[in-house]
Amino acid sequence: MLLLTLAAAPATAQGYSFNVSPLLIELEGPPGSSLPFEISISNESADRTGEFTVLAVPLQQDRGGNYRVASEPGGHSADGWIQVSPEAFTLPPGGGQVIQGQLTFPRSFRGGAYAGVVLRLKPEEGPREGPQQVFRNELVVIVEAVAVTPGVRPDLYISKLAVLSAGQPGLEQVARQFGPEALLFSAELTNEGNVHGFARGQLSLWDASGRKIREIPLGAGRGAVLPGATVQLTSVLPTGLPPGEYTLQAVVYYGGPRPAITRQSFTVGEQLLQAAQGGRGARIAVEPETVSFELVPGAARFAALRIRNLDRVPVTVTGRVISLVYDAAGNPNVEDVPADGSAAGWTLLRPESVTLAPGQTRSLQVGVRTPRGAGLGARYAQVLLTATPEIGKEGFVETQVNVPIYALLGEELAPAGELSALAVEASEDGRFLVVSTEFSNHGTVHTTPSAQVLMELKTLPEPVEGAEYVGDPIWVETAKIEVPPAGTPVLPGGTRNLGALLSRPETPGEYRIRVTVRYPGGTPLVQERLVTLSNDGVDAAATPPASSPDSPGEAGQP
Repeated sequence: MLLLTLAAAPATAQGYSFNVSPLLIELEGPPGSSLPFEISISNESADRTGEFTVLAVPLQQDRGGNYRVASEPGGHSADGWIQVSPEAFTLPPGGGQVIQGQLTFPRSFRGGAYAGVVLRLKPEEGPREGPQQVFRNELVVIVEAVAVTPGVRPDLYISKLAVLSAGQPGLEQVARQFGPEALLFSAELTNEGNVHGFARGQLSLWDASGRKIREIPLGAGRGAVLPGATVQLTSVLPTGLPPGEYTLQAVVYYGGPRPAITRQSFTVGEQLLQAAQGGRGARIAVEPETVSFELVPGAARFAALRIRNLDRVPVTVTGRVISLVYDAAGNPNVEDVPADGSAAGWTLLRPESVTLAPGQTRSLQVGVRTPRGAGLGARYAQVLLTATPEIGKEGFVETQVNVPIYALLGEELAPAGELSALAVEASEDGRFLVVSTEFSNHGTVHTTPSAQVLMELKTLPEPVEGAEYVGDPIWVETAKIEVPPAGTPVLPGGTRNLGALLSRPETPGEYRIRVTVRYPGGTPLVQERLVTLSNDGVDAAATPPASSPDSPGEAGQP
């Protein structure tokens, strides 16, 4: 739901105090384009002068998801394409400096490129006797740039899934914090795409009877995974589990119509879990990502699902048809749940199981047969494919892939959007305003909404002696964020959370926050709210104006 804008952050070194903004720069443009950016730094020290050099460096990502300065550039490094000015400067107490930067994509480059802009503080020199140890202090601003062309996308999959006991060697810190009975669940996520993706996941646990007993969030840092990187997502179950057989399912969402899904079984014995259980997920590729049929009552249509075994062991792929539902965050269900307007009962899959040798490609036929008396409208289902590899010495776990099915009956299908009242709240640290609304689709077909979030400050003309201004106020734009469409649609009867994080302005006063939502097949929706920001940090939001569904200019016009 949230588009994050990073604000200034303090840094200290050698007794200095600095503010750097922003910490993260996100750039986007076509191949061959030049993209400017700025970095601001201020010296908050009372009596210390800092001397800086500025340079661009390559980055790499560790398994914890953190960015590190790399020793040499890789295939997605942008450090050689960045120019900065000035390359050196001196910052007196209370002084500030704006660094102008520019990143230029080669015309042949496609995908994501990454670098760090390092602000390196020169070590102090003083009259000291004997051996001296020199500390290098650096402030690193991350640059994430995307050369946008067709085919630019992340390709994330769960490369390894494991269950470990806190009593195992190497996990002493987990045992001290949570106890020796704690279990550590680990999912490694690998990105073989050409641009970074943002991942967040969830673990589900079932007992031997098939009863779901736990849901545990998976997470690591900001959630970004760079091309070619592997990031470990972990969760801890402090209480452990009683002895028995269990099934663990990891579902990682990273945008697009399908999440990464992996399943495995494991055993907890009387003497706790003494060794890691799990393995790496077998890889399969499935095309197309979605299947859409235009139908009439009593008709049937079929399409081919092409499945390729990307691994080095034989894989058996078994499919089943279940309902398709997206939650308010845009994540699809991975278990069969009741759903209005489901096409699962109309959907056919044949054959239901195939075995593929390494590198082999085979097709399944998926089709929808509609009853003669079927009413007009859109119906939805998904094919859930489970890849079970031949068990080898290294160990593999099951991989699941879903394919959404859209069955469209009738030519006059249209979405109908509505927005809930706009909510504006201050973040816990007071540095941001959290803006949110909910889009509801009351129409007969799916749609993909996007949003623009605009913040404006209320101002009045300079006063003139002896005259009173009685006209409308002047609204000055202070921030604007574009929220692109999600990778999954909003189905009829479904909802989607939309919103953004806005840096809280330092200037007190009355602000107008307006959200404009556009979606294919409908006219724009607008919601706004007036917010008063005061010096003492108390935010008082005025009663929101009425919603203006399907009207771009009626809500809250002053």
